[in-house]
Amino acid sequence: MSRNAKIVCKHFNGIMNDACSAGVNYLSVRDVRFKPYRYPCWGEGRDDICPKRVMPSEADLAVWHEQDARADAIVKAMLGGKLSPCCKAKLDESRVVKKGALRGRGPRYCSKCGKLVCIV
Repeated sequence: MSRNAKIVCKHFNGIMNDACSAGVNYLSVRDVRFKPYRYPCWGEGRDDICPKRVMPSEADLAVWHEQDARADAIVKAMLGGKLSPCCKAKLDESRVVKKGALRGRGPRYCSKCGKLVCIV
């Protein structure tokens, strides 16, 4: 699932935290006139509420889209053909738990280059 990076401030780290990475307290900038609350971290405009708001550049967006594409390739490999995204080789599942409550969990490696693909 890709997030829409164009509308999220670069300093946003989740409202489960007290403050963003720029040090702005989320409670001090939220707009309580609306339910659910609105924050200047999202959406267009609203620079007047938070002077430290910085929207991502086109280069940042390109990096995020590349990361999303890489994650999508890993998910497709795990769900579909079970091929590694690096070499398009079969996944080595020899270290996956075979019995018990954790059956099917464990690391998957590329059988060709040995890189860790994912841990389930």
